[in-house]
Amino acid sequence: MKREIIFKSIRTDWGATKSKWVEGEAVVDGWLISGHADSSDEYWQPEKWVKINPATVCQFTGLTDKNGNKIWEGDEIRVNDKNQYGKVKKLKYIVKFIKGSFMCVLNESEYEKVFPKSMKNQPNMKLTGKNINDK
Repeated sequence: MKREIIFKSIRTDWGATKSKWVEGEAVVDGWLISGHADSSDEYWQPEKWVKINPATVCQFTGLTDKNGNKIWEGDEIRVNDKNQYGKVKKLKYIVKFIKGSFMCVLNESEYEKVFPKSMKNQPNMKLTGKNINDK
């Protein structure tokens, strides 16, 4: 399965004039870099360098919720799950990268491996708008 490899992080200079989160293709020594301004066989010049808080770096899972919003590592998602009796149960998960794959964590002691196949076409999956780094 191919997916777009991108990251997001909280910029250190966010405030009234700048958005809190910034996206890019690579993270290097506390900087998120994105875009392609110039390159040759000997060098690569990114278009944008943004100073970030490295503790807030999140990787894109390659999936979107039912509204088309990108799902990132650290995001909280809500899934309305029906049991065999038709009763709807609202579950909240945190998306984490564990042992080489994305998983949905119900709590710290228990996790379910539900990415990437079973969540890919989940019509009831929706982002809550929260990320573990939003504090």
